[in-house]
Amino acid sequence: MNDRNRVKSWKVEGSTDGSTFEIIDNKVDTTDFQNSNRSFNDPKNQKNFPVQPNNKYYRYIRITSTCKNWYNDDLFILFRVEFFGFVQSE
Repeated sequence: MNDRNRVKSWKVEGSTDGSTFEIIDNKVDTTDFQNSNRSFNDPKNQKNFPVQPNNKYYRYIRITSTCKNWYNDDLFILFRVEFFGFVQSE
């Protein structure tokens, strides 16, 4: 990826039914990926964004870009996403 694809602002939402979502985390104008010369595949360029625990379980997770990227495009690319938590048995 080049700098024009770097994400700027996004929100992470969770849902139990796939219809009604609530915001789990929200990042605005983050500079973590701005002007990075390294590939996203480079471990030195990987970022962690811990969220505050809310003691809720979600079946669906949605990540949405909330503004244009650092190059003022609508392009939003995710290379890899990992979620860590607990699995609730039904």
